Amino acid sequence: MADLGLTHLTWAGSGLPTAQVTFGPELTIICGNSDTGKTFIVNFIDYMLAGRRSTPSITHAAGYSQILLGMKLPDDSPLTLVRKPGSNQIHVHRADLRDLTHAIPDAVVSARRAKRDISKYLLEVLGLDATYIRTNEQGSTTPLQLPDISHLAVVTDGRIDDETPPCQRGRGQSSRTAGRSVMRLSLTGDDEPPANLSNAAQRRVQRGKITLIDQLVVDLTSKITTQGNAEALRRLLTTLDTSVREATRSHHAESERQAAAIAARTRLNEDTARLTARLSEISDLLGRFDLLQQQYESDLARLAMVSEAGNLLGYFQTGRCVFCGAEPGHQTPTTV
Repeated sequence: MADLGLTHLTWAGSGLPTAQVTFGPELTIICGNSDTGKTFIVNFIDYMLAGRRSTPSITHAAGYSQILLGMKLPDDSPLTLVRKPGSNQIHVHRADLRDLTHAIPDAVVSARRAKRDISKYLLEVLGLDATYIRTNEQGSTTPLQLPDISHLAVVTDGRIDDETPPCQRGRGQSSRTAGRSVMRLSLTGDDEPPANLSNAAQRRVQRGKITLIDQLVVDLTSKITTQGNAEALRRLLTTLDTSVREATRSHHAESERQAAAIAARTRLNEDTARLTARLSEISDLLGRFDLLQQQYESDLARLAMVSEAGNLLGYFQTGRCVFCGAEPGHQTPTTV
């Protein structure tokens, strides 16, 4: 089976010192006293591989905005998974990143079960996307998932001390069968062929369904065995066919009337639009005519004033008195 190695686990944040754990090429043992962060590292590896849904909590992780999990692919090329705490998206970079990054990822996958999740992506990289493991002694199989093999790479001291071997994640029979199948795959590279036969429980359910259907068929057959019932059903079927044809014709006629009404409404809308545009043009012209009329009236008033002023000037040019019309030098008698 192809190898996928871990190279580092890094916490990065703006204005914070980078915190990093580097893994060796073969085996890395993390040891220390209690409450020094060993379980925290394991939980975060599980979180980056979508094994945990919630972000592991620790006081010293406050303020860090990115978690980077470095990997080495089977061809020795680097791969870095970048995830924000609390986010369901994982950014995949085909590069060895060990600090806060804002680069465009080569792929974006989901941390939850989805059509394109981290499990499917990494299994495709390893060439294990079409691999099956056995789940029980009856030969049932299921597609391989990333958690089926990731728990073999990261083992806590509690699982080492447990009586159950690390290759088995639980104590049930199906868990032991699946664990042995995964261990066989990791050692030999041979997987299980997809099972085409259902197990005994599924076969019993199928037989029960068949029996129920047979009983329903018998009950329905007994209800229509007599000739009278058959004739009545035929008459009913004929009546239903006639009703369906009449309803279809009525529906077609109504559809045609609706189409004609829609066409008429469209024409009315077009006519309304044209009339509205014409009304706007006429209103604009009327406004212009009002302005011209006001200008003409103003011009006529000025002409009338000019005419009156001309008459006054004419009197002054003839030398006659403006008030009585007398010529110059004429003395008007004064009455005492």
